[in-house]
Amino acid sequence: MAALAGCGNGAEETTAAATEAAAEETTAAETEAAESAKAESADEETTAAAEGEYQYVTPAEAVAAAADGSAHVVDVREWSAYVEGRVADSSWCPIFPLDDDSLVEPMAAYAEANLSDGKDIYLICVSGQKGAQKATGVLEDAGIDPSLIYTVEGGANALGDEGDLTTNRSEEAIEWQYVAAADALAALGTDEVQFLDVRDDETYAAGHLEGSLQVSLKDFEDPAAQTEMYTLAVEQLDASKPVYILCYSGNNCAKTAISVMKDAGFDVSSLFIIETAPRMRISRLPLFSKNRNRKYRVPRRKKEGFMLYWIPGTLGKEKIGMRKTAKILFAAGTLTALFAFPALANFSWQVDNMDTDYVGTATVTLKDWEGNTYQETAPVVKSGAAVTFTELDASSEFYVSAYDTKGNPIADFGGTGISGAMTRGSKFQYRLDWETQKSLWGSAFDGQAAIFEIGAYDYGGTVWQQKFIIDGACSSSILSNVQKTNSGADSYTWKSNSTGWWVERPDGTYLTNAWYQSPASGLWYYMGADGYMLTDTVTPDGYYVNGDGVWVP
Repeated sequence: MAALAGCGNGAEETTAAATEAAAEETTAAETEAAESAKAESADEETTAAAEGEYQYVTPAEAVAAAADGSAHVVDVREWSAYVEGRVADSSWCPIFPLDDDSLVEPMAAYAEANLSDGKDIYLICVSGQKGAQKATGVLEDAGIDPSLIYTVEGGANALGDEGDLTTNRSEEAIEWQYVAAADALAALGTDEVQFLDVRDDETYAAGHLEGSLQVSLKDFEDPAAQTEMYTLAVEQLDASKPVYILCYSGNNCAKTAISVMKDAGFDVSSLFIIETAPRMRISRLPLFSKNRNRKYRVPRRKKEGFMLYWIPGTLGKEKIGMRKTAKILFAAGTLTALFAFPALANFSWQVDNMDTDYVGTATVTLKDWEGNTYQETAPVVKSGAAVTFTELDASSEFYVSAYDTKGNPIADFGGTGISGAMTRGSKFQYRLDWETQKSLWGSAFDGQAAIFEIGAYDYGGTVWQQKFIIDGACSSSILSNVQKTNSGADSYTWKSNSTGWWVERPDGTYLTNAWYQSPASGLWYYMGADGYMLTDTVTPDGYYVNGDGVWVP
C-alpha cells in the first residue's frame, strides 16, 4: 500500500485519509527498508528479472564438474585475474572488459567449436553477475541451448574464499603428447616443427637446441612466468604447427606450458614433450648444429655443447669385477643389492686403482633441475679416483655434470668436450677430482661436488650415464644402503653347510640378492634370496655363473 502511494501512476486516486492512515502504519525503519529494497531492485546486477533468467550452480559443483569432466567450466575473466588463480581443469574464454565488444565474436566461435556437445556449461566471472550474464547472452546467440548454461554463484570471489583457485597447471586432465628425443633431433632445422625451451635463462644459455625459443617456467606456478609464456605463444609461435617442448624432466614445466598454450588457442594434440622413452625424465639434450657430413653433431667445445639429458629410471644393472680391471656388464631390471648400479650404458668403465680408490656402493637421493627427487644406486669411490671409459657401440661423445653435497645439480659445471669423438673400442680417462675439474670448467660454485655423472650419447640421440659418489662428500641425509665392500671385504667370510655356500658379514648377517667379489681372487659370485651362492644358472639380473658359482663373462 505504501509503495503504491509513492508511484506516479494513480496518485490522484489516493485520498488524503488513506494516505494519512498509511503514514500512521509505516514506521521510519520500514520506510528506510522500503527505500533500500527499491534501490536494490534498480541495481542491474541483482534485479528480480535476472534471478528468473539465469541458472546457478555452487562453487563446489563447478569444481567437481571440472575435475570429472561432466560439464564445461569456462572462466570468462580477463587474463590478469584468471592467471592469478583458476579452477583446475577449467578453460578460458574472456568476456572482460565488458565494454570490449571485440570479445563477443571470439567467444561465439569458441562456443561453436568447443561447447556444442550437449554438456552443461558453468560460467565463472568475478562475482557471478555481469560477466556471466553477458557471456550467457553471447552463448545463447551462438546457438547454445539456454537450459545448458549456468552461472557459478559468487564467481571467482566465492571460489577463492573456498580455496578452490590454483596456479598449478601440471596436473591437468590433458592427454599429454610425447616425442622421442631422436625424432625431435631429426626435426631440427626444418620448418615443420617449432622448438620451445622452458628451462631457466642460465640453463638455456649453457646449452640448448639450436633455433629453439625460450621462456623460463622454472617457477611454473608463478603467474608472471605463465603470463610470459602466454605472451610468447601468442606473439611468436604458430598455432598451426607442432611445438616440441624441452624442460628439465618432461614434467611440471612442460605441462604448464601446454596448459597455457591451450588457453592461447593451441590444439593440445600438436604440443609434444620431448622425451627419451615413455615417461622417462629428460634433463639433458645435446646442443646440435647442422653438418653436411653428419646429420647432426655436437661441437666438441666445453660448455657450448652442453649435454642436456640423462635417463634414470629404466636402468639396468652392472657389476664391477676382476678386482683391478673392474670389468662391467649391463643388464635390464632393478635389484636392490650389493652391486645394483642403475645405468643403461653402452660403454664400460673401470676404476683404475681398484684396491685403493673403489669403496663400495650406496643409494643416493638427488634432485633434478625442477627440484623433483629421485634415487640411484651408484659406486662409491675416493676423491681423485681415475676412471677409464670404453665405448662399446656406435660413435659417441661423453659429457660430465656434478651434484653438490645435498644432491642438487651444479648449474655452471659440465658439458661435452671431455672425450672428443669416440668410436667403438675407444677409451678415455676421467679423474673424479672436484678442484681440478672445477678449474677446467671455470665453475664459480664454492661448495664441494659430491656426485659426478659421466654420460655419453650417440648421434642418433641415445644417451647413457653413470654416476659416481665421492666417499665422505655427501650429506648423510641423502645416502642409504651404504655397502663399503672392498674396504671391508677381507672381513667377509665364506661359510658352508650341506646345502651350499654363503658369505657372512662381520656382524653375523649374510648377503642376499647380491654380488660378492672375492678379495683374494677377484672373482664374482652371486648370493640368492636365501643367501646361498647360485651355481650353474642365470642370475636374476641376467648373468651366467658356472658350476663353481663364478660369473662367466
